[in-house]
Amino acid sequence: MFIIFAITVTSSVKLAGVLIVFALLLSPAMIALSLHVKHPLIIAWIAGTIINIIAICLSYTLDLPTGYTLVALHTIAAMCVSFVSVKA
Repeated sequence: MFIIFAITVTSSVKLAGVLIVFALLLSPAMIALSLHVKHPLIIAWIAGTIINIIAICLSYTLDLPTGYTLVALHTIAAMCVSFVSVKA
């Protein structure tokens, strides 16, 4: 299992770049763990999917680079959730 994950990550880094790959890997997990929910994996999947769809639509609509839009939106979402969870 970890061998497949390692191969996937290294090939993705070669194709898309380090920043995009690690933003897509870490941001949904950070969001889910910041919310302190019972099933963080499901929340991470949902958050990642929603953020990716919004970022791709925003990138298409505003004619922005998709990779940078993905990273920016994932970063903004993770920061917002972490600030809200610290207050609560």
